[in-house]
Amino acid sequence: MRNEINRQNKDRYDFFYLPIDFNNNCNKGYAFINFVHSAYILDFFDEYNNKRWRMYNGDKVCKIAYGAFPGKKELLRKFGNSRVWK
Repeated sequence: MRNEINRQNKDRYDFFYLPIDFNNNCNKGYAFINFVHSAYILDFFDEYNNKRWRMYNGDKVCKIAYGAFPGKKELLRKFGNSRVWK
């Protein structure tokens, strides 16, 4: 998924968290991304919202919403100690 997002958005975000279910080796169906400038959100929204993911052969559709933890600092506070962190 991150490779797909990086095609048009590399260097436009400073935080990306995609929780993984290690029992079935799949993502949990949501992610948190913090863009370095709010203008980048519009491009991302236009490209992905209500669209199917290209890398999946299923019916997964991207739905974009503002998160409950705005900003990199809050996202790091919430997810910085997660099991897998890069």
